[in-house]
Amino acid sequence: MTLTVRTDHRVSEALAQYCVQTNQTKSDVVKLALAEYLAKQALPRPTVWESVKDFVLALEAESAQAGPDAPALQARDRKKHLSDYYAERHANRRRPADRAV
Repeated sequence: MTLTVRTDHRVSEALAQYCVQTNQTKSDVVKLALAEYLAKQALPRPTVWESVKDFVLALEAESAQAGPDAPALQARDRKKHLSDYYAERHANRRRPADRAV
């Protein structure tokens, strides 16, 4: 995709000088700068709820399937489930790096 951006003379000269010093193209510098800006400023960040929502809903569904006679998950049970979940997630993240070594 092509995007045209108009800048004043000072910005244009500074960009050209930076590109010569770093041996990069103007397009590469602008793409990187725009991506960094959007990552920090413009894009919405996920909330904590969004990161654990699937897990919590699965726990509630599991509790509902257990039937009305089964005791509801207590806070300590949920804490244990969350602890196990994040331990497994962390272990899965480390496995590829361990294999590469």
